[in-house]
Amino acid sequence: MATRDRTNLYISYRQSYAHHPTHSYSTSYATSNEELDTLISRGDAVIEMDILPPAWADTTTQVDEILQNISKMSSRLDKLHARHVLPGFDDKTEEEGEIERLTNQITKVF
Repeated sequence: MATRDRTNLYISYRQSYAHHPTHSYSTSYATSNEELDTLISRGDAVIEMDILPPAWADTTTQVDEILQNISKMSSRLDKLHARHVLPGFDDKTEEEGEIERLTNQITKVF
C-alpha cells in the first residue's frame, strides 16, 4: 500500500495559521454582546480548578477498588476449581454450590 508523508505540509500549515485571530465574533453566533458575555464568562461562578480533583478521579478510585475485589474473588474461585477437579469419592455438592455462588457474585460485580 502506498503512503505519503504529509507531516512537513501539516507543520507549514500550522505555523502559518494565526493562532489568535483578531476578528470578532459574527452576529450569527450570538444575538447580542450581552448574550455573548454571559456565555463566555460568569463572574459569580468562579471555581478553583486546581484545588478540586476532577470528577473522573473518584470514578477511577471506585473502579480500582472493584477490580481489586474481583481479583481476590477470582483467585478464590481458581482455588475452589483446583480443589474440585481433584479425584475423589466424596460428595462435592457443597463445593459446587460455593463455586456457583462465587461465580454469580463475580458476574454481578462486573
